[in-house]
Amino acid sequence: MKKFFVGTVTACLLLTGCGDDESKVVDKPTVDKPPEVVQHEPSHVRREVSDQSSDTPTNVYMNRLTANYDKRNYREAVSDADEVIRTEPTNIDAHIYRGYAYSTLGNYRAAVADFTKVLELDPKNLDAYFGRGVALANLGDYNNAVADFDKLIALNPLDVDNYESRGMIYGNMGEFDKALADFDTVIELRPTVEAYQQRAKCHEALGDNDKAQADLAKARELSQ
Repeated sequence: MKKFFVGTVTACLLLTGCGDDESKVVDKPTVDKPPEVVQHEPSHVRREVSDQSSDTPTNVYMNRLTANYDKRNYREAVSDADEVIRTEPTNIDAHIYRGYAYSTLGNYRAAVADFTKVLELDPKNLDAYFGRGVALANLGDYNNAVADFDKLIALNPLDVDNYESRGMIYGNMGEFDKALADFDTVIELRPTVEAYQQRAKCHEALGDNDKAQADLAKARELSQ
């Protein structure tokens, strides 16, 4: 899987006042939005769709769906997915794209429904677990969001984004020891400025200011 280009990390540890607001759009990190986590683009879907050569109505809608999605026309992408699903209710590709589009539009409950449908059809679908975990986190259903990321990590233990996202959720739950463990793994796999900053917040929350300052110093070093 590659990064989902409209769903960057916005789950700040220690963030407060996060409610269930389905009108907010996933965008750049800010402190006044619900906690959001890394998302992915379902790359395997894109490959399968691009391989379609026939001009059946379903394929026409599916290709238009991906085009609208790429252009960030998410409402139009949802409409196209509706048409595909109307004729093919078990079309996994359309449910995944519609789920991510719904999530980007802030309609997290609808996104959960789409991703759950995918997992009924394909119980090991990584895109669906990630997308549902993101949506559940934004709904404040942290326990079930963590459960989805637990399954993701079991299925794909080397994907750093899974640990990063779960760590952010743990941070919003106030479980900083667990968040710290996830950010330790993140830094082992992909040391970044943000990873050190997030781990510094964990150390600070756990009362270890020396380690927090050391991580902030490392973040400043990497940013230069």
